[in-house]
Amino acid sequence: MGEHKSIQTDRVILVPGPPGEVEMVQYIYRLFVEEGRSEREIADWLNARGVLNDRARSWSRGTVHQVLINEKYVGNNVWNHNSFKLKQTHVVNPPEEWIRANGAFRPIVNSILFKAAQSIIETRSYRMPDEEMLQVLKTIYQRSGYLSGLVIDEAEGCPSSSAYQHRFGSLLRCYSLIGYTPARDYQYIEANKRLRQMHPLLLQQTTSKIAEVGGKVSIDPRTDLMLVNEEVTISLVLSRCQIWAVPSPMKSSVAKAASKLCRRWERKKFPASW
Repeated sequence: MGEHKSIQTDRVILVPGPPGEVEMVQYIYRLFVEEGRSEREIADWLNARGVLNDRARSWSRGTVHQVLINEKYVGNNVWNHNSFKLKQTHVVNPPEEWIRANGAFRPIVNSILFKAAQSIIETRSYRMPDEEMLQVLKTIYQRSGYLSGLVIDEAEGCPSSSAYQHRFGSLLRCYSLIGYTPARDYQYIEANKRLRQMHPLLLQQTTSKIAEVGGKVSIDPRTDLMLVNEEVTISLVLSRCQIWAVPSPMKSSVAKAASKLCRRWERKKFPASW
């Protein structure tokens, strides 16, 4: 599903779809919670009646599971599930990377029913010991050659991807425990986590230093923006640094360019007060 804004200042909000689709989503939850049907049984039931999913395709265990764990149906807007950089593949972010806004729009599924569905999914995985869960995941990896959240959700007899995340903390940790290394390097996720942990400390140190030299600082609790002397707004942003190796043939040209740039700065005239 795509979203389009006519002008930059517009805002986009989700609204309930056609009544028939809303009723179908609600019925999926009732089949799962009240009648105790599995995702596979619900998918078979929908396909037998010619009901297509939102992509105009037949239902599967994985697509039914995605409906059962999607918080948009209870009115919560959760994004940053995936990251994407130019000319690179999509990255599935762990739950601690997600950004959420609860009650962002009108729900179509009762919150009690939704919580009951999540409880069933989590309880279902608790019956399986950690070692057995990892062995099942390893078997799927050996059969498919790679792993992802959807691959796990589609696999029969396997706990859901959300169950693995809940049990082990993240899918990345599960992957490392079974010896699977994704094609893309995900170490930046841990780096981002450390940066988020460092931010409050550095913010406190910054405000203390400003106060030491006579400045007055107030912090917006929602945005962490610093207002200094009621005049200047400052945002403290932490960023990862990646060191790139320069190939040998390029080193001489890089050195020449750097030397030339330095000479330009030396020739510039600055006011004596600088």
